[in-house]
Amino acid sequence: MSVPINRKILVVATLVVSFCAFALLLTGCSGSDKSSDSSIVVSGSTTVMPIAEQAADEFTKEHPQDSILVSGMGSSAGIEGVSVGTAQIGTSSRDLKDDELKLGLTDIPIAHDGIAIIVNSQNPVKALTSTQLRGIFAGKITNWKELGGPDLEIERVNRDEASGTREAFSKIIMNKEKFNEDSVVLPGTGQVRQVVSRTKGAIGYISVGFVNDEVKSLTIDG
Repeated sequence: MSVPINRKILVVATLVVSFCAFALLLTGCSGSDKSSDSSIVVSGSTTVMPIAEQAADEFTKEHPQDSILVSGMGSSAGIEGVSVGTAQIGTSSRDLKDDELKLGLTDIPIAHDGIAIIVNSQNPVKALTSTQLRGIFAGKITNWKELGGPDLEIERVNRDEASGTREAFSKIIMNKEKFNEDSVVLPGTGQVRQVVSRTKGAIGYISVGFVNDEVKSLTIDG
């Protein structure tokens, strides 16, 4: 069983879509020409993909003439897609940055999420402090025996720079300290969970909604 996640470090990440794109979607669906097919592209956060996919399924049941393509390329990619017109809806697991606010996009919160720190299910370590966690991802702590665990090298599993989850984790845990470059970097939440589940010494971070029996979540700071 997973150890309960300490809510003190759970990030409240605003999931966003472009208001302009949402309005465009509504006007496109309510147009007078019901016989013409339309295509809607939803792109962005891998964390939001399950929500977006379910919404797309429900929408197409009522509007079979419309096709919806949902892809997870990272929060930054989703925001950029809407701003340049390659996507009608962009999803993000972080707030818009100052320069992105200047693009004329308005964010609409659709859910709140938490970040879970996960390790392989065979790892006996159950808890860390935020200082220890920062030390791990900064590359200063490299073996689980330094944390009361087995003599086993720590395999850090990080997200790519387009990830909103990575940015939130950086703000909450890293305290302006840089990530160690000698880490596995993956583009999606599901990939992080898969690698951690298969690698005994691995540690990573994912959306709470993606935690399952394949991995173990740790308590942080008690």
